Amino acid sequence: MKKAFTIVELMLYMAMFSVLVTILGGIFLNIMELQLSTQSNSEVTQSINYVFARLSHDIYSTSSIITPASAGQSGPALTIVINGQNNTYSLSGNNLILTNPNGIFELNSPDVSVTGFSVTRLGTVGKSNVHIGITVQSNVTPLSKSPQIVSYSQSFTLK
Repeated sequence: MKKAFTIVELMLYMAMFSVLVTILGGIFLNIMELQLSTQSNSEVTQSINYVFARLSHDIYSTSSIITPASAGQSGPALTIVINGQNNTYSLSGNNLILTNPNGIFELNSPDVSVTGFSVTRLGTVGKSNVHIGITVQSNVTPLSKSPQIVSYSQSFTLK
């Protein structure tokens, strides 16, 4: 007599296999969600850190602020003079760009969109200050969440 699986044994095997696949699929989806969420957070944080480090360095090196022109004025761009050359920070589409005599440079990564950039000139006696606000949105969207949007602002004082 041949040994073979009965239909009941096959159905039990298929049920156990289905449960195992369902559990592993859920674990896999959770891992993918966590990876996308972590990547989104990382891209936004890195872009903001880089932009503000660059702004801090350039503002510390500047000899004057051209735009906004006077205390209390706000605008969507910052123009400063470094070593006699104008450097302008502004939005172009969803990118924060730096325009100077050497060219046009995108400051944010391709994985984020800059959706807001504002500059306010502050006035104090003897020193020029600017307050800069930026809003960054991740282009990496986790499966079950909306894209991460972060707004950040900081004030800078000229040297």
